[in-house]
Amino acid sequence: AEARLLMFSHINLLSPAIGDPISVPTQDMLIGLYVLTIRNRRGICANRHNPYNRGNYQNNTVDNNDYKYTKEKELYFCSSYDVLGAYRQKRISLDSPLWLRWRLDQRVIGSREVPIEVQYESFGTYHEIYEHYLIVGSVKKEIHCIYIRTTLGHISFYREIEEAIQGFCRAYSYAI
Repeated sequence: AEARLLMFSHINLLSPAIGDPISVPTQDMLIGLYVLTIRNRRGICANRHNPYNRGNYQNNTVDNNDYKYTKEKELYFCSSYDVLGAYRQKRISLDSPLWLRWRLDQRVIGSREVPIEVQYESFGTYHEIYEHYLIVGSVKKEIHCIYIRTTLGHISFYREIEEAIQGFCRAYSYAI
């Protein structure tokens, strides 16, 4: 039974005898991960969110260094399943930037980061806008929800990693 478990690809990452890596990523794997998780085909500098750019309206064409692209309004989603549904309906592409509602128990936020902008609404709620996430809170400084700025490629990659870790944990618990 142990030999059968060791043959699974998610378990067969390190050699049981000496602990050295068995699976070494090839160039094809790395390029595939890069293409899956890149946010914008224009490069790293174009991936940063700029809340001061008021040109985030539908079909607003922008010229920049001989690149022509369409700057679309970034959509908000409540779950990764909604994002997949929008992708199937061809409302977004694999590298479209979007805002995904993140569960509060999974937040990983650097407390040293200062918000780029804070917007207050008449009902007392506020929006703290950071480079890669958005916090919606109340007057009492309670956090209602957190949105992270991501892409469908990142969501797909995260789900695959999460499933692999869960599979490893299940297989490891059976082995013990």
